[in-house]
Amino acid sequence: MQDKKSDPAKPLKIPHAILVERSKLKFKHEEKESIRFSSPPESAHGTDRIRVGIGANDNEFFQEIGYRPTLHDLMAIDDGLKKDSQFLFFDFVGRYYYESKRFRVDRFKLIDIISFEPYEPIFAKRSWKLNLGVDTIRDFDCDYCNSFKGNAGTGYSYKTDYQSPFMVYLLAEIDGETSDQLEDDFRVGGGASLGTLIDLSDNWRIQLSAMYKRFPLGDSSEYFRYDAKMRYALDKDVDLRLEYLRIDHKDEGKLSLNIYF
Repeated sequence: MQDKKSDPAKPLKIPHAILVERSKLKFKHEEKESIRFSSPPESAHGTDRIRVGIGANDNEFFQEIGYRPTLHDLMAIDDGLKKDSQFLFFDFVGRYYYESKRFRVDRFKLIDIISFEPYEPIFAKRSWKLNLGVDTIRDFDCDYCNSFKGNAGTGYSYKTDYQSPFMVYLLAEIDGETSDQLEDDFRVGGGASLGTLIDLSDNWRIQLSAMYKRFPLGDSSEYFRYDAKMRYALDKDVDLRLEYLRIDHKDEGKLSLNIYF
C-alpha cells in the first residue's frame, strides 16, 4: 500500500471550527521600543577641548585655562562614543593665582583612561582606570608643587540594566609619584575609590566619589578625598561644570566652561 504524502505546494486547510475559536482570542499587537546600544560616531562632540574657569581654595581665588587634543572625558556627553568611559591624551590645565600673582601648572596628563563595564553574571567584566602625568600635590601644603604620578585601578561597576541612569563603582587602586617635595623624593601606595554616576537627563550628569589612599613606602602619608561634579550641556560641543573637591581639611570649588571642536 502506497503512503499518502501531502503536497507542500498545496495550501493547508484549517477547519472552520478552529478559525472561529481562534477569532475569539484576545490579542493586542504592541510595538516594542528597541534598545539603543550605540549611536552614530558622527553624533559625537569634537575631539579637541578648550576649558576656561574660575575657582577658589582655602587660600585664594584662581583662574583656570586648559586644552587637550583628544578625545573624551567621563563627564562629557557620550553620544557616538563608548558609554561611561574616558580616553584622554596630553590634557593640560594651568592656573593663575590672584593672591600670589603667579601662573602654575595644575596638571598635564600624558594619558588618562577610564572604562566602566557594568557587571553581568555571565561575562563578569571588570572596570579599570589608568593615568600617567604631572599633577599638583594637594594633600599637604607645598605651595602648589607638582609631582610626576602614575595611577592604576581595577574593580567593578553596576547598573540595574543597560538603560539605567544610575551606576555605582568600586575600584582598588595603586599609586606612585616622585617629587623633590616628598620625603626620599617618592611615595608608593594605594587604596580604594567608591563612586556613582547619575544622569538626571541627557544634559545633566552628576558624579560623586570618595577615595582613601595610604602610602607606606617613601613619604609615609595618607588622605581621604571627596569629589562632587555636575555637568550641564548647553550643546553637544559646549558644557558648564561645577566641581567641589575636599582632601582631608582642604576645600576647593570651581566653575568652568568647556568648548569642543
